[in-house]
Amino acid sequence: MDGLLHGVADLATGRSATATSHWGSDPWQFDLQGDPAHNRVYITLHVPGRWVAMRDVSAPLDRFGEEVIRLAQKWEEYLHSLYHEEMIDPEWGKDYRLFQQHLKRAQQALRIDKGR
Repeated sequence: MDGLLHGVADLATGRSATATSHWGSDPWQFDLQGDPAHNRVYITLHVPGRWVAMRDVSAPLDRFGEEVIRLAQKWEEYLHSLYHEEMIDPEWGKDYRLFQQHLKRAQQALRIDKGR
């Protein structure tokens, strides 16, 4: 989730982003390319070197960003409800604070992009 969230800000400026996740034994990878001029994101989902699940699927960039942000907010609420003490701990909460920074950066980028 954090990789997708971090990528939203890059996509809004027309850059590409890569997010990886290990689901089970397969190292899935999202390759994303933003086209803010046409409000599009192009998505390829694959296991590197093995097979492709989706190639260059196109979706509205603003809607994609909104959904990633919405899912990240729900994930944050869930984590906060279960791991509140760990999240506020100065040492254990580092990853959570980084996640919060990525969420704020994505929200800001989406606001700027919609303002065009």
